[in-house]
Amino acid sequence: MFMRNYKKERENYHSRPEQMARNAARKRARRQMEKEGKAKAGDGKDVHHKDNNPLNNDKNNLSLVTQYYNRREPRLRKLKNGVQFEDMGSVTGPHIAGTGDDSSTVVVRKRKKLLRRVKELASNKARKR
Repeated sequence: MFMRNYKKERENYHSRPEQMARNAARKRARRQMEKEGKAKAGDGKDVHHKDNNPLNNDKNNLSLVTQYYNRREPRLRKLKNGVQFEDMGSVTGPHIAGTGDDSSTVVVRKRKKLLRRVKELASNKARKR
């Protein structure tokens, strides 16, 4: 059975200045959402950075999501036929608790564009065979 070495993790990863800055930015985002009344302490929700950059704490980049969604969302992105493909669902879907943002159309456009690109690559690959 593999045992994690937390001391080594702390020394090699968590204590690096860039990781400390990212962690501090995530905490600032949480406090910002709590101050705005969108999150409560101990509510079991995570503050999600839509662009996956914890240093970008713009209010349009933050949303409140379930821990399940936020911790598996990065793993939903797959590499298909050499194109980065994101299947993040709808921004205004049931996993977001009333953020009131209008960015769902942007996500849909990005998704359609990516799907078209994947199809183009697949058809080009099929033609080459």
